[in-house]
Amino acid sequence: MKELGKEWQRRLIDVCCIAPFDPRVQTEIWLTHLHKDHIPFKPALIGSRVKFMVAENLYDDVKKRYSDVAEIETWGDTLKLEHMFIAAGIRRVAWTYGYFIDGVLILPECTKPRTTLKEYKPKVSMVLCSRQSHNQILEPFSNNDPDIDYLADNKVWNPYRWNVIPKRIHADIRVDILKYFAEKGGDVCTIPPLKTLKKLKTQGLYAQRCFVTKDGGVK
Repeated sequence: MKELGKEWQRRLIDVCCIAPFDPRVQTEIWLTHLHKDHIPFKPALIGSRVKFMVAENLYDDVKKRYSDVAEIETWGDTLKLEHMFIAAGIRRVAWTYGYFIDGVLILPECTKPRTTLKEYKPKVSMVLCSRQSHNQILEPFSNNDPDIDYLADNKVWNPYRWNVIPKRIHADIRVDILKYFAEKGGDVCTIPPLKTLKKLKTQGLYAQRCFVTKDGGVK
């Protein structure tokens, strides 16, 4: 990871970072889009020194969510990309935003990652790519693509390959929220039942009541 420089130890790509998150250190959070598995769980930011760096089109929504716990600044050198995906069995389209930072391209989830890589790889020194989800509708692509220098994987807390940048802060999704409160103390955290079985299936949690142990396990 040395090629990225020390400043990247204080830059989160969504919820991923090279170094562990330290609330005492000034940290930038570069948001590619606002899906819940990519944005931080707000209580995890309280008392920390963070600044969101966002595309102009994301600014208003980010301000509504986080202005009381973080600074927010727009970044002009961006790349707007289509992100087509399946949610609850329905095809949906959103926009994601890549960023050019000191010769590095942050490539977000998008419909045509291979095409985008082919176009921009020769123009930058490195590509830091978000993990491309299987829920996307995208052209043939592998997260092991040789043109990816680093892979920001928001699904894992521990890197499984030398160039994987793992999650370092809890995302605003149920499993991470459970983990967050479990880590805050107490032998067990109890979470009220979800409203519908459909929601339970969507989150992958089938119990009517969830219990979270101190180590972050769900049972």
